[in-house]
Amino acid sequence: MNRDLAEVAPTHPLFRNPDPVTAMTPRIPLVLCLTTALSASACGATSMSTPEYKRNPAPRERYEITVTVADAPGAFEAVEGSVTYQVLDTSCVPRDPISGAQSKTPYAHVPIVLTRRSGNSYAGSVIADLMLDEDYFGLGVCRWSLTSVSAYLRHGTTTFAPGLSRDDLRAERSATTYFWKGSYPGVAASSERTTDYGRSLPSLFVPEYRDELFSITLTAKRTTP
Repeated sequence: MNRDLAEVAPTHPLFRNPDPVTAMTPRIPLVLCLTTALSASACGATSMSTPEYKRNPAPRERYEITVTVADAPGAFEAVEGSVTYQVLDTSCVPRDPISGAQSKTPYAHVPIVLTRRSGNSYAGSVIADLMLDEDYFGLGVCRWSLTSVSAYLRHGTTTFAPGLSRDDLRAERSATTYFWKGSYPGVAASSERTTDYGRSLPSLFVPEYRDELFSITLTAKRTTP
């Protein structure tokens, strides 16, 4: 079985009394439009012009991210990561002239290079203040925040995607995500690509599956700029 455990129906027997909302939603939201360039135009332009979002020329908040795998049933062909940045206070963003809604919330999705340290450990660098606070729309300074760090460990057609929140990063805390070993594709795996976001506690799985789990832990440690 290699279906996306985060997308199964709320009554799926793998989980114990899952909430109808959280069972359908990853613990850390993913940005739907992925781009390696820091320009929102990659997501599709509107009639209103979109500025090019700039990088901070003098960043000061650097963290080392360590990804540690425990009890996985096999190896992974690719291990990568990403950081999501967003302007949370959208008062600096213009409203759509027709709907009145704020039409372009600034965000950036930046890849992380994760390098293997040992057989089950990978590390990479994250800059929390990578994006430049600036008046991009003439409505006041847009202030960026790092909102999440994600790792992507791929085997076959399944990607395992644990995450680390902004609060855990700044507090230099670890976050462990648990996955059912049955999600790890075997020889007869489906050709359909899926993403498994796992669960934050073993108790969120039904009892008969709790001895069939592996974990991925993300740890943050602040480093000297």
